[in-house]
Amino acid sequence: MSEQKPENGFTSSKILNKELNDKVQNVKKSIVSTLFKIIIALAIIVFSIWFTNSKYLFGGSEILRTAILSTSVFVAGIVLIWGNFARLLIYFKNSVVELKKVVWPDKAYATKMTIFVLIFVTILTIFIYLADFLISWVLFDLLMKKG
Repeated sequence: MSEQKPENGFTSSKILNKELNDKVQNVKKSIVSTLFKIIIALAIIVFSIWFTNSKYLFGGSEILRTAILSTSVFVAGIVLIWGNFARLLIYFKNSVVELKKVVWPDKAYATKMTIFVLIFVTILTIFIYLADFLISWVLFDLLMKKG
């Protein structure tokens, strides 16, 4: 009796449970896959750090060591992105669509706001400098007599 009749517009609870279980299994697989990729990427980076500091490259140039480390970080990044490449492309496409939806301000408004921000930052910088100067003067010159 726990099942709803389809004519009421509800699907049965067995179907809902199966769909929910499928989603949970997909999430678990995704988490395991992501953890595996992170472990592989970290292993690549740790191995390259070990290799550049080992006796095999002892006395090697800094350029070679830097190149090996940079390449390993690049390869680790590829390992992390590889499984999600299609999702990454979809994300970039959606980002371009959202970017086209943005209403950009006109030039006069943007110039006014930029000038306002610059003036505000200048005033805030002067205030922080004066507060720092005052606190330093009180602490070091008056209280500690180190001047």
